[in-house]
Amino acid sequence: MQSTAIFYLMIFLSGLASLVYEVVWSRQLTLVFGVSIYAVSAVVAAYMAGLAAGSYYFGKKIDHMQNPLRLYALLEIGTALYAGAFLLFLPHFTGISTALIPATASQALKLGIRFLLAGSMLLFPTLLMGGTLPVLLKAFPARFARLGRSVASLYGINTLGAAAGALLSGFVTLQFLGNRGSIIAGM
Repeated sequence: MQSTAIFYLMIFLSGLASLVYEVVWSRQLTLVFGVSIYAVSAVVAAYMAGLAAGSYYFGKKIDHMQNPLRLYALLEIGTALYAGAFLLFLPHFTGISTALIPATASQALKLGIRFLLAGSMLLFPTLLMGGTLPVLLKAFPARFARLGRSVASLYGINTLGAAAGALLSGFVTLQFLGNRGSIIAGM
């Protein structure tokens, strides 16, 4: 029973951290784009693409891996480390995007390049996040004898964690801890 509670807590905290990152990254990228709708669009697009690709990739590879829990830990640690590194890299993003964008480029081209750069920066951690569910399903096969119901439960718990992360970051940590503190809290 205790291992089940720990397992569900891991799923909940994974969802919480991922949405803390998403909210903070959206806020930080607003500084790059100047308009929040572009920043949020870049982050959501990167999240959806990364989650899908990560789930697909790790879902195919997991059957050949010996220790799924170790891989799960590496996926979560890799995501947290990247979130911390993102804080260090972001101040340089504007300079890099300015260097890559010709001064004579149209607004649409400038926006497109920034969108691609921002999306590519977020693809790696979201790929790792996307791998967590298939890896956990492999790690605890006995729990998933009734797979449809089990996956629905896992997804529901992860989504509750994500909702808590969105609320926590949007209304608490950003206000009291700022961008850096919120990312560190999510780690």
